Amino acid sequence: MVSGFLRRSAVRRFREQGWTRAALLPPATCLEVRRTFLAEVKPWTGPLLRQLTSRAEPHALSVDGYVTNPVANPHRTGFPAFSTVETTVMRACPLVEVVETLLDGPAAMLQSAYYESSRGTLTHLDFNPIDPGRPMIGVWIALEDIGPDAGRFYLHPGSHALPDDARMQRFSELAWASYRQAFVDLDPAASEVEAQALLAEILADHPLPLEAPALRAGDAVFWTNRVLHGSHAPVPGGGSRHSLLLHFVEAGLVETAGLSTH
Repeated sequence: MVSGFLRRSAVRRFREQGWTRAALLPPATCLEVRRTFLAEVKPWTGPLLRQLTSRAEPHALSVDGYVTNPVANPHRTGFPAFSTVETTVMRACPLVEVVETLLDGPAAMLQSAYYESSRGTLTHLDFNPIDPGRPMIGVWIALEDIGPDAGRFYLHPGSHALPDDARMQRFSELAWASYRQAFVDLDPAASEVEAQALLAEILADHPLPLEAPALRAGDAVFWTNRVLHGSHAPVPGGGSRHSLLLHFVEAGLVETAGLSTH
């Protein structure tokens, strides 16, 4: 248990299935954060660092006018209120305590991103850039009720226990390159096709369910970096999906690597 907040069943699900969920953030805080994005970031016409490409780019907008390229690390953007988003969230709920329970020790935020919408993301595994052999926990916090056509987050429960063989490693490499649009010595189209084919083979040999939890404002999903996950492509007219994505690693890794999370 974490200060009476996280139920034993939620911790058990994380251990057994590689993910869990909780009603985490007060709706009033969700509204505050959304309004901050809409007031300071949405009207901005200049470039901002983007989570998927690691490049400074202007907003990419959907046909419904939603920003589809998530803003990386709000605390580093320099906007007066938006740069305090992560702090606001952590002060309003026991986020860090929950992560530290699931991580079995002190945690440090490695990176974060703000989504208003997306173009959908391919199924992939997260990558701990400091030490690939050490765990990393992803947290997806819904800042509004996420409709069924808004591009919901999904995952394959139990996929953290799949064998880490050569096929999985090849899939992970190709899927990560497609997810982050980082194709060094790789052909983008061929990489995506091969990754999808490998995933189909893996799931044929190891059938696993697919879950796309219906999240209401303040709900959070926690998963280990060994869990297959992604997000559905939104449908025009399906609404926005204001969300905050955070990744946490063991605090000692950040200290050893001499990195700063702020």
